[in-house]
Amino acid sequence: MPLTTAQRWKAEQIAKAFGLNATSTAQQQEVLEKFQALQERLADRAERDEIFTHVKSARHRPGRTSRYGELWSATTVLERTGWKDRHSLTNRLARNTILRITSSDGEFVYPSFQFHGGDVLRPLRPVLQLMLPAAASSMAVLRWLTAPTPTLNGRSAIDVLRLGTAKDHEFVRQLAEQEAARWTR
Repeated sequence: MPLTTAQRWKAEQIAKAFGLNATSTAQQQEVLEKFQALQERLADRAERDEIFTHVKSARHRPGRTSRYGELWSATTVLERTGWKDRHSLTNRLARNTILRITSSDGEFVYPSFQFHGGDVLRPLRPVLQLMLPAAASSMAVLRWLTAPTPTLNGRSAIDVLRLGTAKDHEFVRQLAEQEAARWTR
């Protein structure tokens, strides 16, 4: 795919800053892809640190982040959903039908926005099944779900999944499929 003038300029600036040779389109594309991956890893780390701060201060009660809302421990998920044991949670993790985030200290937490009526939102499940296997990390999925986007008229995917119609849910599923395909390239 040909690069735009802006993309070529950006690749040249990045390559220059790191002392790399990026004169061909293929080299410039590689520089841009590696820089994007680096930005995502750094964003993951910063967000994991924010989550860690909240998890650390709330080991046995839900923690809250400014961007993602309440983060529940596995114990809180079991209490709030009424699932009988951790096996229920493990099965959902194995099927990629629940979103679990790992904080920077290795704690597992679950964003509460994904739950409704004692279970994971039904329209969220196929989205997670598409995205989790394709994503570099669950943080990428978390960001994708919670970021407002012009494609959804300034709403986030999770807002549309929580409040939208069946047609809206299908549209978000299609967007998730496209994003998952982009992540696996």
